[in-house]
Amino acid sequence: MKKEEYAPAQGIELMRYVLPLTVDEKAGIHNLVKLPNTECSARLEDDGSVFCIPEKISDAGLELPQINYASYNGKPYQYTYGVNGDVSEIVKADFKNKSYKAWGMEGYFVSEPIFVAAPSAGSEDDGVVLTALLSGDPSKKPHSLGILDARD
Repeated sequence: MKKEEYAPAQGIELMRYVLPLTVDEKAGIHNLVKLPNTECSARLEDDGSVFCIPEKISDAGLELPQINYASYNGKPYQYTYGVNGDVSEIVKADFKNKSYKAWGMEGYFVSEPIFVAAPSAGSEDDGVVLTALLSGDPSKKPHSLGILDARD
């Protein structure tokens, strides 16, 4: 990191897959995904395997995704937070609107985001996102804590 001799990830896209929990063999080539409000699909192949086709959410590279697990684990959710391909920005992806926002600080790398809900949260993204900010530049603070409003 100090020498900046790394190759940022290229061609990362945010995709969603929906895995069918039951397989109706009568459906054949028809879509096995019964979840509403998604473009994902899956089909039963001749060999008995299931082929899943994803839905593209955005061109934003997003790794180490985090959601509001306390309230939305195993339930439909709209937002996820992660880091972009070159770990210079925190990305908030909106699955409903297929959009994203990114935040970064010049000269710093970000760590895996941690979502912390507000004690009396009124919405899914009501809280903060914590991230460590790391710099290899000796003229800057080597590390800091970023506290971001998760809504924007």
